[in-house]
Amino acid sequence: MSFLFPRQIRRLSYFLRTVASCIISTVLSCLILYLSHKHPEILRNSNVRLLFWLFGLAWCAYISWFVVAPRFLDIGMPRVCILLAFVPPVNIALGLMALFAPTGWWLPYRRAIAWLWTRMVK
Repeated sequence: MSFLFPRQIRRLSYFLRTVASCIISTVLSCLILYLSHKHPEILRNSNVRLLFWLFGLAWCAYISWFVVAPRFLDIGMPRVCILLAFVPPVNIALGLMALFAPTGWWLPYRRAIAWLWTRMVK
């Protein structure tokens, strides 16, 4: 069960999960396009459209909570950075950082930022 819902993800696992999610998303998008061209009556049904939307939202939630979030926490980034991953220009930089940064990489920076913050508040 920890394979599907991990608490900690290393670089290789993050890369493989990201590639797998891209492949699965592409295959599902092609399936939906195929259905819309060959069998347009299927997508006219509002229940089927709702099912596609719910599945897409569930897939995005899984990727966010069980791929991106554990990797960011493994690097040592604060939880706020997980929300920044939804901002389009920032998510590219955060994704590359998550792909190449070693475990605990961000921790010294967090300590330095906390130290500066305590000095600024005083």
